[in-house]
Amino acid sequence: MKQEAAYLLFLKAGSPVEVRVGSLGLLSLPAGYYVYAGSAGGPGGVKARVGRHLRLARLKAGKVKWHIDYLLTDPKVAAFESWKIENHGRIECAVSKEIEKVSDLTVPGFGSSDCRLGCRGHLHYFRRDPRRAVKRLLAKLGFRTSKV
Repeated sequence: MKQEAAYLLFLKAGSPVEVRVGSLGLLSLPAGYYVYAGSAGGPGGVKARVGRHLRLARLKAGKVKWHIDYLLTDPKVAAFESWKIENHGRIECAVSKEIEKVSDLTVPGFGSSDCRLGCRGHLHYFRRDPRRAVKRLLAKLGFRTSKV
């Protein structure tokens, strides 16, 4: 059985962003903070997947494959932290649904095309830095995190 692990990417948009995201079309996103809930099960796992995301964010160029890649290559968006969620199974959707409850906005359909739990989306907007609130939420759910 393929081992799957979840991760969170923390992003900041210093000004409003308009970005075309594949089949979702043109998205208008407010300035602020974003948390993206993802999963990785392929070669290299979370470390490789997050490494790829951070390279795209740093270079602002590269092969765009997932919804998050469109946002990472936008010059107004910076990735500033990433966490692996320690677990034993596919929990990306469950975690995303919980983050949605404390977020200011969830971007419909973003990053959730393969969702198994009917998530509204896996990209969540916060007016203020969400790390403390998300850390408390994950601890309450019994999940530990480590930086990637």
